Amino acid sequence: MANEKKSQPNKSPMNLMNELFQERPRRSAFSAIDDYFLLAAPENSFPVDVFETEKHFVIQAELPGVPREDIIIDRLSNELRIKVKRELKNNRTNNNPFFRPQRPPKNEKSISLPEYVLPHKLTATHRNGILEVLIPKKKRKKIDID
Repeated sequence: MANEKKSQPNKSPMNLMNELFQERPRRSAFSAIDDYFLLAAPENSFPVDVFETEKHFVIQAELPGVPREDIIIDRLSNELRIKVKRELKNNRTNNNPFFRPQRPPKNEKSISLPEYVLPHKLTATHRNGILEVLIPKKKRKKIDID
């Protein structure tokens, strides 16, 4: 079943979901669900790892071969967006009025930020294909109990 679905990547998510519940799984139900989510995942995304240290909320994105100038980091209140600007190079000159160059793929990730960080103090570094964003955590207040 997985091989059949993987050879048909243009199916809509709704059709895939219907097949998930209508077909009897050849392996296990969990394998069928895994196959569905693997097919539904966007192909133009890049891996992102999010974790915490004692002092920072850390976001690491794997961006091999992407120059620093093509990485855009935006922050909107409690969300951080990492976007890779990619342009398709069109070396053809075509006078055909029906010819339209392809649009570059959209390649971005949004990460929700917890309330206990200071996003206005974030720092970002890009080394060896890894973008690392460090966001300091707020200091906790100790509350005395009477």
